[in-house]
Amino acid sequence: MSTPVAATWTYTSVWINWSYGTIRGATLTLSKRYGGFLTAFLAIYIGFAGRMFWKTLSYALYQHNTTRPGTTRDALSACLSLAWLPLSWRGRTNRPFIRILPFAFLAALNVGFFGIVSIFSSVASSAPGNSTLILGPRCGGYNNTSFSFSLGRNYLSKILADTYNAATYVRQCYSANATDLGCGVYHRQSLPFTVNPNATCPFASGLCLFNDNSAFAMDTGLLDSHADLGINAPPQHRVLFRRVTTCAPIHAAQWATQVNESGFGPVWYINAGPNPPSNYTFSYVISTGSDGFGYALSAVNAFAGYTPNTSWVPDALINRTDADITLMILNQNTMAHEPVDDQNSSYIGDSDLRLLACAEQYQICNPNAVTGPAGCTLLTRELPLLWELSSNTVSLNFYQEYTVIRIQEHISWMNIFHAVSGRGAAALNANEHTYRLIQSAIPSTQWHIEVSLWFSLCLAKLQAHMIEWATAPTNIEPTSQSNTNTAAISPALVAPYQTIMCRNQLIHSTTSSYQSFSILGLSLIIAVGGVIIIIGLFVDVV
Repeated sequence: MSTPVAATWTYTSVWINWSYGTIRGATLTLSKRYGGFLTAFLAIYIGFAGRMFWKTLSYALYQHNTTRPGTTRDALSACLSLAWLPLSWRGRTNRPFIRILPFAFLAALNVGFFGIVSIFSSVASSAPGNSTLILGPRCGGYNNTSFSFSLGRNYLSKILADTYNAATYVRQCYSANATDLGCGVYHRQSLPFTVNPNATCPFASGLCLFNDNSAFAMDTGLLDSHADLGINAPPQHRVLFRRVTTCAPIHAAQWATQVNESGFGPVWYINAGPNPPSNYTFSYVISTGSDGFGYALSAVNAFAGYTPNTSWVPDALINRTDADITLMILNQNTMAHEPVDDQNSSYIGDSDLRLLACAEQYQICNPNAVTGPAGCTLLTRELPLLWELSSNTVSLNFYQEYTVIRIQEHISWMNIFHAVSGRGAAALNANEHTYRLIQSAIPSTQWHIEVSLWFSLCLAKLQAHMIEWATAPTNIEPTSQSNTNTAAISPALVAPYQTIMCRNQLIHSTTSSYQSFSILGLSLIIAVGGVIIIIGLFVDVV
């Protein structure tokens, strides 16, 4: 699979990190070379301000005291001169050391204070947080509207490659104790979600395998486009995104038919709705169970409201008008395993037909709108969500609308179907605990683990897509006509609310090649130092 079409780079100029507001978040990002120059300048500048401060202080002390402490231009020479004075005054005055001590202390304090400030000037001027803006040569995401066979194949290949990348990231980074160095790239290491192991069955009553309250629901809550997805924007330009997925093992008997096929022997057909060009959903050749194969996992999906002739049309028992549906079948084949309890028999058991179905829903909210239903779309499937957004029922501004576009472009392939499709048994966590077709002991809630990992994978793909949209599409196969598949690149963005999206993606800085400075910190150092220097330049040397 190909790498990104071109390298990415960090935005170097003045920008605002809206995590900290207009004033504290004002940031200057420079390359390591120019950042070093600025740091050195600050150290010299503060040192010179220290000299001017001592010059001013010396003049003030001279005006206050009748005894002249000495002609010095900086605190260090004054400190040395004052340390020598008690020796030269010995025998001429009483307690010369006591008389000089306050002046020596002030000089030493001036040297120490400005020395420390000079050393830590880069810390004082460092930008809060550890974020930078990432840029790329082809902002705008992946364009899959101009469909052809080669582009369609490329698109599906890209989705699968993105899935494998996300699976690797979830394994390394979607845990509380993740320490992998590659986990610090996204604005947020992992996107949070809650689970409910006793959710209501999302399908027809009695269809879920155990009971009507044994489904497993995963809910992200309202994710903030800035705080969670890293789309740098002031509060009035942010949106909230929610995703809810509810899965459950379901009965297969009502759809199962066994037919003795010539050349294959007994074959199970699952007809949970036609899956063109077949008039059934899944088939399973029973003799495969003795052919030395391990797990097999297949999936179909349906976008509610979208029923072309080439898509699976779910049976009424499993169909939803407000959710997209993914149906999976797991075949054990020759895999041997230890005995498991009833809860786990839906996942690993004696039956050839183990079905798992998931209902997926999405929601967009405007945090600036009035609270309550008027500020959010319905929690629904993808297409009605788009229809509702096109009517702008939640009063989004142009910047919010284009933020939604960035998220929406990913919804159709961040679902459970694409977390499983193309990977087969490789999508199973349980498969990682097998050896030579023997399944080691697994928890009784293994299917909970599986769907949680798939849900996490979908969220990791969303995180990756945010960066890809702002930089360049990844995992695109070259075409025969050129080195890069330019047909897959979205057209140029020209409107202000579009182009700003190309330079507002936050990532955590994982390289020492760039350095960010706080404009507030720089301003305070330069302003205070400037006042001290100006006063010092107009004060006589004493």
